[in-house]
Amino acid sequence: MQKVKYGNKTFLIILSFSLLISAILSGAILYAMKFITDYAVSGDVQSIINISKVLALVIILELISNLVAAKLKSLYVNKSVRELKSTYLDKLFALDVLSISERNEEEYLTHLSNDMDRYEERFYVNLIKLIRIVMQLLVSIFILATVHISLLIAAILLLVFFILIANKTSKPVEEKEQVKSSSLKLYTNYVKESLDGFIEVKQNQLIPQRKSKFEDIANKVQDNNYNLDKKTSQIDAFNSFIQMSILFTMIFGGLIIAKRINLSLGTTLIVGTAFANSTWPMQEISPLISQMRGIGAVLKDFDKTLVKKESKESKTIDSINRLDLKQLDLKYGNTTILKDVNIQINKGEKVLIIGESGAGKSTILKSIRRQLSLSKGSLKANNIPVYDIYAEDYFKEISVVDQIGFIFNGTVLENITLYKKSNEKEIRNLMMQVGLDNIDLNTHLLNNGSNISGGQRARLLLARALFSNSSLIICDEIFANLDISIGRHIELDILSLETTLINVSHILFKENISLYHSIYLVENGKVTKISEDEALRGRL
Repeated sequence: MQKVKYGNKTFLIILSFSLLISAILSGAILYAMKFITDYAVSGDVQSIINISKVLALVIILELISNLVAAKLKSLYVNKSVRELKSTYLDKLFALDVLSISERNEEEYLTHLSNDMDRYEERFYVNLIKLIRIVMQLLVSIFILATVHISLLIAAILLLVFFILIANKTSKPVEEKEQVKSSSLKLYTNYVKESLDGFIEVKQNQLIPQRKSKFEDIANKVQDNNYNLDKKTSQIDAFNSFIQMSILFTMIFGGLIIAKRINLSLGTTLIVGTAFANSTWPMQEISPLISQMRGIGAVLKDFDKTLVKKESKESKTIDSINRLDLKQLDLKYGNTTILKDVNIQINKGEKVLIIGESGAGKSTILKSIRRQLSLSKGSLKANNIPVYDIYAEDYFKEISVVDQIGFIFNGTVLENITLYKKSNEKEIRNLMMQVGLDNIDLNTHLLNNGSNISGGQRARLLLARALFSNSSLIICDEIFANLDISIGRHIELDILSLETTLINVSHILFKENISLYHSIYLVENGKVTKISEDEALRGRL
């Protein structure tokens, strides 16, 4: 993420140049006041008129320059935030499934909302302020240098001193930013959990408990925000005290120097003004740098979260012709769920996996989908370890149909084709095949398919799998919410496909079971290959 730390560099350079022009024009106006003052003292009216004409033009140019700079500021911030989010998403989508599943998804939500808003305000916006200050400072220092070298040296030493103070005092702010980020993640997590479980909360009268905990978490966020603001204010006050003490000393010192070297009234005026114009920006430098360095903790957190694990991916495949699970032990953390799993599936075969709820059927599917680390044994596709196969190649050959498959906000057609080109006749045939011919393709689906039934969801996901033309379809309890006759018909349809099929189900249709090439029973931490008769005799 460090490459987008300073935002869009092209617009930053253009904006900096624009701010420099504005600062130069502002300096030119100040410099012109020197001559106007001296001409006024000497009574040279004509010279005052002549320089006033030039001054009027410079003032108009400064106005135009400031308007251009304001527009460029908006463009810079807009493009920078877009690049920040785009870079984050690129890195996020580059992670493998296992890396994503090991982290709390609310962490990513917090990054893409609260943290990025804070980074925009505390870094990108502050960076513009800092550049404007630096440009004004450079012009003021240049003016002082034209008067006397000692004034230039004093201003430069002062600037260096303020930057050192800013660097030293930014560390506590950075620590408070990290604490605030952590509390925001907890807050986002709790809000999402409450919304996802809203029905359960209402049904089980959990509102008082949820509200009480919400208030505790929200108060913690506010306390951390208060502590951050308090620490920032304390550091700013400390810096301001030191700076003001030095600044007043420097201003009076500069005026004394001006008097001793017999400068004109006009020159003395611009010395005082230039010192003032260089000292107040110096006051702003410390808090700006402190905030910018402090919010840098957010980017470090982004990088930490988006670290991609070392990958051995080097192989490509264009279909899954054979899948082998050999002597495989499958675990969640330190808990072993299944031991010594041995399953072989060849191209076009239909495999049924049965077992009681919680026996570990879904664990097998998770391992095939690369959502579990393999503690022992091997998992190969086409005799290649699946983690050696490029993820994009591997996952495009697998379609999953289950009760919780994700439904995007969009039409039925878009959810089946996933925005790929399609033939309407082909889609309607798929809809009939899965029993969805009574739904309009333009029906808009919302909130992960909350406006369709569980059975319709299963059929829709099956239509998506058929449309994708992947070489392996995995079905996970898709008949659970379907009428028996419809479920039997859909199973018959998918068993007639040439595609390789793995079906996990606790519902068996006697008429179709002979169409499976293999049946596996998951029981007591083991996977056993059984016959059709054993399955029908109720080994479940």
